[in-house]
This record gives sequence, structure tokens and C-alpha cells, in this order.
Amino acid sequence: MCDSNLTERDLPRRVEVATELPSYKRIKNWMKPILIVDEKWCLYVNTERSPPWVDKDEQREPKPKADFTL
Repeated sequence: MCDSNLTERDLPRRVEVATELPSYKRIKNWMKPILIVDEKWCLYVNTERSPPWVDKDEQREPKPKADFTL
């Protein structure tokens, strides 16, 4: 949430959270309860190309295949 979008109702909660943050640093492993996500990165390469949508009486434009290099 951006600061410009805060309502009057959000302000007390923002102050409460901001004052609690320094106390987390004193706790050992203070980030452990916050960061519990395990990420896996996958590379998806779609090598199949589908023809473009054209009307029956139109001819599609030929497009060269793009080079893919790592």
C-alpha cells in the first residue's frame, strides 16, 4: 500500500507496525517467521508456433523465426 493511498483508518495501524519493527531486530532469527516462501525458478520455452489469425480470403504474412541463444 502506498502512503498516498492511506485512509484515516489505516494511519493508526501504520504507526503501530512502524513502532514494533525495531523490537524484531532484538529477537534471534527475526526474519524466520516472515520469510517462509521457497521459490523455484523455471524457464519455459515454447518452441511451437501457431499461425496468425487471418480471414479466409487473406494470406498471412511470412515471419522469420526468431533466433534463440543462451
